[in-house]
Amino acid sequence: MRCTFLGHSTLLIESGGSAILTDPLLTDRIMLKRRAAPLGVPVTALPPLTAITISHAHADHLHLPSLKLLPREATLVVPAGVGRFVKNLGFASVRELAWDGRLTLGAFTVTAVPVNHVRGRFFPWQDTGVNSYVIDDGVHAFFAAGDVDFGPAPELAALADRFQLAAAALPVGGMREVAYYVKRRGKKAVHIDPATAWELFLQTGARMMVPIHWGAVRMARTPLDEPVAAVLEAARAHQMADRVRALAPGEAWDL
Repeated sequence: MRCTFLGHSTLLIESGGSAILTDPLLTDRIMLKRRAAPLGVPVTALPPLTAITISHAHADHLHLPSLKLLPREATLVVPAGVGRFVKNLGFASVRELAWDGRLTLGAFTVTAVPVNHVRGRFFPWQDTGVNSYVIDDGVHAFFAAGDVDFGPAPELAALADRFQLAAAALPVGGMREVAYYVKRRGKKAVHIDPATAWELFLQTGARMMVPIHWGAVRMARTPLDEPVAAVLEAARAHQMADRVRALAPGEAWDL
């Protein structure tokens, strides 16, 4: 299995001639802002995609302009209630996957697992699901979290009992300065900070952590890689810095 980080929560997972792209965010402008760093892999250089997974309906994860750049032959996997937002894009197959639902897609088995994050597309009362995914090629199991908010996370601790994870990709804030998230630690409907991402990683039982949700959308003047540095600091405090695989946009890692 190979994992390539493209920026934000976009990962290219490849194995056995199959390829899955997670939460594609591929354009130069995102939510009226210029992309903070170049896209890790040009769209024209992507391999044929077996599937595209969408973790939830927020605009930086279900990014319609990015989906329109991708070939429609791929299977588009979305949470329950999200299919209505993509039904007119022309994908040959759109599959809504509820928690614990499972699909075989090429060389991969994809399982939707629960995660704590605000629902909705534009408003939190909209009835849309929020998924994380375990992507398994029969040799390695890879956890792609999407987004995670502060709060109890028993579903992440349960991963250690259900899967033998080679890696867990967890969000580290990244859109605002680290201090913004630290000040709001524990508040409902707020993205986790890097230190919490490290704590949750340890609960998953995964062998390696891949920081995501950084490297594309930036609304702070602190360095772009500030949240990654904060995760590494938390890992060093546990003498486990070698358990963090911090990928720069465009960098690939063979598990």
